[in-house]
Amino acid sequence: MPRKRATTKTKKTKPKRIARKKNVVTPAHPKWMVRVSRFNPLMDYVSRTHEYVVTPHEGESVLDLLYRLKHTQDGSLTFRGSCGYGGCGTCGMRVNGKPIMACTTQVNDVLDSQKNVRIDPLHGNVLKDLVVDEGPFFAELMNVKPWLYPRKNDEKRRHKMGPNDVRALGKTPLCMLCGLCNAHVESEKKGELGPAALVKAYRYVHDARDGNAFRLGELSPKLNVHYSLDQANLCPRDIQPGKRIGELRQESGQKLKKTTKQREKKTRVWKE
Repeated sequence: MPRKRATTKTKKTKPKRIARKKNVVTPAHPKWMVRVSRFNPLMDYVSRTHEYVVTPHEGESVLDLLYRLKHTQDGSLTFRGSCGYGGCGTCGMRVNGKPIMACTTQVNDVLDSQKNVRIDPLHGNVLKDLVVDEGPFFAELMNVKPWLYPRKNDEKRRHKMGPNDVRALGKTPLCMLCGLCNAHVESEKKGELGPAALVKAYRYVHDARDGNAFRLGELSPKLNVHYSLDQANLCPRDIQPGKRIGELRQESGQKLKKTTKQREKKTRVWKE
């Protein structure tokens, strides 16, 4: 009789259950709300505000943010920008109420508590969106005659300046005419010259190559400005326009005292 083969019972293994992950809500990326002042002279009577929602980019400047808005969301957005490193002064604008250079200002530095940014034109003479008319600004500049009058024997000297002559100018030759100092005192100006024009005047009053001896005397009536000189010190290149205006006032006062004394001496001699 044949033997039966021994059979071994194999235990059935149940398939392992894969633990399902609970529904985890991933945090949404933070968003920036950018409010930009818009004005189209062909469509608008007054300026309006347009809102853009963007994702933050690390290390982004305000000018880069405007370029991103123009290239990705609204191609009609108009603004000025050129060099991108604070050398030309064309991208001045107001961000959250403060005049800044858009190319050298990080967005993270100007965000408010609710992660919002508001961008407005630098001053009220708006041509379109963030582009302003700079005609009145340069008209003020022409009032101080920002050019050199040739002196005698300058052809022989070849307009040379010594180290002390250069130090006398300070940082005023670095002015790039961005207009931030003018915008900071715009509400207090009453038809007088702005800080930018007076800084240029300071630069030519103290230039050793200038032959206009009457420049400071012609400038003295224009130095009685009504705006705060402390607010006029806003400058991306630390020229301190308000301080330069104060020095011009002091020098014009000293020159006035000197001329009055000379006139008194002449009158005494004539009487004698």
